[in-house]
Amino acid sequence: GLLISVPSCDYFAAEGIRNSRCPVVSLNRTFDVACDQVAQNDFQAGFLAGEYLQKLGHESFLLLAGPADESVSCRFRMEGFIQALAVNGRELDEDNTIRGELSMDSGYELGVKLIEERFPDHLPTGIFANGNSIALGFLKACGERGVRIPQDVSLITVDNPAIMDMPGINLSTISVPMEQMASEAVDVLLERIERK
Repeated sequence: GLLISVPSCDYFAAEGIRNSRCPVVSLNRTFDVACDQVAQNDFQAGFLAGEYLQKLGHESFLLLAGPADESVSCRFRMEGFIQALAVNGRELDEDNTIRGELSMDSGYELGVKLIEERFPDHLPTGIFANGNSIALGFLKACGERGVRIPQDVSLITVDNPAIMDMPGINLSTISVPMEQMASEAVDVLLERIERK
């Protein structure tokens, strides 16, 4: 049996699954390939982030999206966030959906451009970064430019709450239950192996 957990759904991973002669379970990644897959509900994660920011009273929003064309998770999180706003009659301006890579460098570069060029007077106050790395980079750009979180803007992300709870970070996070998903993935794989 093969349990895979890769950062993106690239061609080589998909071909490896297609050509595998044993049971395959994908953990925390969704592939357009026939195999068992155990993953979080990314649409719900984005929806919860949108709901949370609205409950805080925000009316202007910014979405720091990862590469939605390459990552199913990023696409579903983005769709969930947009849907949460739509439920309350709000629309996310297309110009406020900023796409980058899921990396700290990308989050930092986006933050610098947004603060210095795009919104020099004030950022939208409710911000959803749909990945830890992009959120951390954005947080660094804000800190260097005097934008305070949560005093000036609210920032929420999805992924590992342990990282976001470190001293000096303390961001709101939609938690991904990795231990529970890993356990479920192992159970599914063992069942497939035993039942052929």
